[in-house]
Amino acid sequence: MKIEEQKNILGISYVCKWCARRHLIIVSIVLTISYFSFGTYRNWPYKVESDGKYYYNFLISGLFDGDFDFTNDYRVEKLSWMKTDTDHYHFRDVINPETNKPLNVFTVGPALLWLPFFVLAFIAGQLISLLGVPIDMNPYGKFFQYTVMYSGVVYCTIGIVLLTKMLSRSFSDSMSKMATWIVLVATPLYYYTVFEASMSHVYDFFTFTLFLFLILNASRHRNIAYYIFLGFSGALHVLVRTQNITTVFVMLLMLLYHLYQNKFILWKLHLRNIAITGIVFLFGLTPTMMTNYYLFGHPFTVPQGDGFLSWFDPKILSLLFSPRNGLFSHHPVLLLGLIGYVALLIKSYGTKQEFVFFVLMFVAVAGQVYINATVFDWWSGDSYGQRRMTFSMPLFAFGGAYLIDRVYTYLKGMEICTAWISAFIVIICTSAGIYLTLIHVFLWDYQLPHNIIKWMFYYAPVRIL
Repeated sequence: MKIEEQKNILGISYVCKWCARRHLIIVSIVLTISYFSFGTYRNWPYKVESDGKYYYNFLISGLFDGDFDFTNDYRVEKLSWMKTDTDHYHFRDVINPETNKPLNVFTVGPALLWLPFFVLAFIAGQLISLLGVPIDMNPYGKFFQYTVMYSGVVYCTIGIVLLTKMLSRSFSDSMSKMATWIVLVATPLYYYTVFEASMSHVYDFFTFTLFLFLILNASRHRNIAYYIFLGFSGALHVLVRTQNITTVFVMLLMLLYHLYQNKFILWKLHLRNIAITGIVFLFGLTPTMMTNYYLFGHPFTVPQGDGFLSWFDPKILSLLFSPRNGLFSHHPVLLLGLIGYVALLIKSYGTKQEFVFFVLMFVAVAGQVYINATVFDWWSGDSYGQRRMTFSMPLFAFGGAYLIDRVYTYLKGMEICTAWISAFIVIICTSAGIYLTLIHVFLWDYQLPHNIIKWMFYYAPVRIL
């Protein structure tokens, strides 16, 4: 090998290692710069829009009115720079006859996750105002919208860190970080962290990843506090999206597996931990039951109505492969991740705990595919890809990491420098993911089916040029 080639390869290797060591910093910087460089839906110059207004109303009404009667909130006049009305779905006209309250079909979970950021923003705004710098303390103003919704960047970053730690149990540190980076930039996760952080999807990803991380490490812990936190994390995942209750129940079977695995050793301790987790989890669901009772008169209800779900007519193939927001047709890298995950599942058969964990995660995600396929608008409205599946990125990260690992093993056997391959994969996935995101934001009619390949290589370049 020539000296120049050796230096070049060493340079690429150095860059790859440098990026891997600073993975968290790079993720934070990229998301933060992107967040403050763009607005929300259609790049409008603020951060709370679309469904996000209704999630946000739980926070505003709860703090300022002390209730969840949105009658006055839905009549707040929009600010001049906002594109749509505060109640653009006209829920104010749909009054429940039992409670005499207007409709809100969304969940309280995101508001709970926003609460600490709102409190900090409120305190900071008051302090800055005392220093003589005027701050708009209107909760719908840009100051609160940008500071509170920055929580999406924070929660996504934490989720990426936890996911990297989980992957590092099975793969090298650099490979784990590469897989999580690809899952961030080449899927809907980047879009719903940066552009539509007022939607529930980035928080769905965060709560699922947190819950998975705690479940995966539960066998190492015996203290009560850990299982209290585990129960609350599962409840929080359901508070963000109610349908997640099926996912939590499936993954909690991992605790029963730990009990079975230990048989009669410490079985009383395991039973105690399972009981604590279950009790805390059920108690943590009370905010949803209370808001349902307050708004609809029943703690257990489908707020969207009886026709929202068609249990016996799921559109599974459309949800996965339709050119109208299909999970794999819009983000083909996820299909590669699924292939890698199936291979990983087969390979892990000999290691019982990992195999059970991977099986349960696959069943949990498959269950959500079925549920989302039964929704009347399975294409998820004005969605970027299949947004309701954003939570499932950990599954595809595991599959992607395993696929990369297999490719690296093969290339090393051929004495090919993997640093070049790493750089190529990261550059291609990053460029393609962000390019497709910007096409979605600036060029597409959201309601139409789209041929991704034609748009990326023909329609978009023609329009841009």
